[in-house]
Amino acid sequence: TDLLLSADLQRAEPLFNERRAKSGDFLASVVRPLYNYVFEETYESVSVSANGRDQKKEYSAVRKFMPADCVNYDDWNEFFCEPSRLVGALKLKDRGKFFDKPLGERFAELRNVDWQTSLKSV
Repeated sequence: TDLLLSADLQRAEPLFNERRAKSGDFLASVVRPLYNYVFEETYESVSVSANGRDQKKEYSAVRKFMPADCVNYDDWNEFFCEPSRLVGALKLKDRGKFFDKPLGERFAELRNVDWQTSLKSV
């Protein structure tokens, strides 16, 4: 919320302005890449059963150490709750650092975060 409230609205506008952005732009450009990274780190394979349901096979390390309903909760929680880790880790696709951007530009830059590179440090 603070990030959006302090955003330079002209730069952030395409992420939520209905005249310019398509429905789901924020989801597609910010949330989905983050989810995809977490998914790829968790599951070795996914297949479809005869009844049409997904059958996900977790990596053995995930099965061994994590509860079935929890995907590295403690690590992710610490990462997003420790400002120094977050500041040092969030990299942009152009190899710049997210937090080097002025505060007013950060909301608009969320879609340019390279989540795969950024979250390897978790």
